[in-house]
Amino acid sequence: MKMKALVFCGMALLASFSYATLGGEEDSPSADGRVRKALDKTELKYMVDNDGDYCLLFSPEVVYVNSQTETIGDLEVREVWCRAVKCEDGFSKEELLAMLKKNARVKIGAWQVLSDGKSAVFQCVVSANASGETLETAVRAVVGSVRSAKKEFLKDRPEEE
Repeated sequence: MKMKALVFCGMALLASFSYATLGGEEDSPSADGRVRKALDKTELKYMVDNDGDYCLLFSPEVVYVNSQTETIGDLEVREVWCRAVKCEDGFSKEELLAMLKKNARVKIGAWQVLSDGKSAVFQCVVSANASGETLETAVRAVVGSVRSAKKEFLKDRPEEE
């Protein structure tokens, strides 16, 4: 069963990146070259999607490093995030409370429920000029938080498309 799910996730990921490139090839014009430069200094493998965002597969999790940045004063930042679960029936009070409690214990990032009310993501924000080491730390923190949540408070949630 796990193997089927893993194969399906891999196929879905590849299908969703119909024009994506594997690290080392030409990027989408909207891809931020600073992310490529930083990721190329790590052992992490990535793809660039049609939006120019960098996607890293940690089966079955997919972590995104957004190319688009935001500024706050003179600070330019970007999001590093991963969807943990999407559920059509929304989240219970217990699940929401668990996410809030988990936020108090993480060193970087936070749990969020997207505006659709059906998707939970873990996201952290890093400098737009983050080094490869910093990006790798952020990516691994995001993956670790999602995997931990799936074992702790989202364990009874089947993944929905």
